[in-house]
Amino acid sequence: MKKATGKIPYAWTEEIEREICDRLGSGQTITAICQDDWMPSLPTVYKHIVDDAAFAEQYARARETQGDAHFNRVCAIVDKVQNSELDPQQARVMIDALKWTAGKLRPKVYGDKLELGGKVGLTVTLENDAAKL
Repeated sequence: MKKATGKIPYAWTEEIEREICDRLGSGQTITAICQDDWMPSLPTVYKHIVDDAAFAEQYARARETQGDAHFNRVCAIVDKVQNSELDPQQARVMIDALKWTAGKLRPKVYGDKLELGGKVGLTVTLENDAAKL
């Protein structure tokens, strides 16, 4: 027997895919999106990501755009601190979380840059151990 979820039955359509990706790109979480009655459940979305390569690609691009949305939220938080609308310590927590998430969603743009450098050398000395015998 199926458990009642209170969700309205839906059909997976391109409109649903577009809505999911648009809302992700605007910064919403997939969990929040799936809570709407007319949206599919989270497991259903994940199943479509696995089963549909085209949707998986759209979803991945939307996640990258979500990183940009998080960066924009950081800028808005800074403005609120400058206008004395938000406590700086509270803002710091929010900014740290958004920076971390943006770095994971779009590492080439917002991720930590690792600079590897240095010179590595190896010197090998061969001795004739047979002559010592």
